[in-house]
Amino acid sequence: MNALTRDRWWYLTEPDEQLLATLGVKVFTAPPPTDWPTDREFMAGISCNPSGGISHIEAAPDLAGLEREYIVRGLLAKWHGADTADWPVTVTWTGRRA
Repeated sequence: MNALTRDRWWYLTEPDEQLLATLGVKVFTAPPPTDWPTDREFMAGISCNPSGGISHIEAAPDLAGLEREYIVRGLLAKWHGADTADWPVTVTWTGRRA
């Protein structure tokens, strides 16, 4: 499967380890950024490398199980242009850049 596919089902059904390996992405546990707004819950975010590609994904320490998996998969799907409008969890961008 092409790593840049927009097929939302690929992001939902590809085995987790294979999805991450195909896309060359690692997921780490990290607390919210220190300047994260207090009125918004941080779940996970994409960290970009200097060229603008994905460096890695940072997920909140209390995020686990299917919720973590769906959020990570949703971020990757949205990044690659797949439709996440009716994803199992809400996937949104903040537009923040470090």
